[in-house]
Amino acid sequence: MAWKLLWTEDDAGVADGLATLDGAALVVQDPANATLAPTAGKIPKAMPSGQLAPGWIPPILHHATHQDGGTDEIATATPAANAIPKADAGGTLDVGWLPTDVADGIPSLDGTKRAIAAGLVVDSIQVVGSQKAAIADPAGGGVIDLQARAAVMAILARLRAHGLIAT
Repeated sequence: MAWKLLWTEDDAGVADGLATLDGAALVVQDPANATLAPTAGKIPKAMPSGQLAPGWIPPILHHATHQDGGTDEIATATPAANAIPKADAGGTLDVGWLPTDVADGIPSLDGTKRAIAAGLVVDSIQVVGSQKAAIADPAGGGVIDLQARAAVMAILARLRAHGLIAT
């Protein structure tokens, strides 16, 4: 025995009936089992924004394994090519992560972790440069002002201590 399906317009777009198509060949009716809110046994339906509600997508907890102490941590405190740096237990990066030569105006560090640079520039003005020649202590003169000499000697001592002038 052969079955023949008969369809009438009364069957279109009604419960337990047939879905209809619009001019773009898209189903006009939402499936009866679709819902915006995440519900067990239901079909996800996009919100007006075109996105699914957050509850439809399960949280991805895998990232915790990549963190410090995780089973597949991705950063390292030990400098290496193509590695992702992380701070050591003291909260600082190993000096090996920093540049070893002067490039693009970035000073490098020497073996004692001191910056090597041609000068210090603040707001486009060089405020500290290379060391200049020594300046002699005040001596002689027609009028000797002991307080002024003491102040000049203190200034010279500080400049020498900072390495701004030679000794």
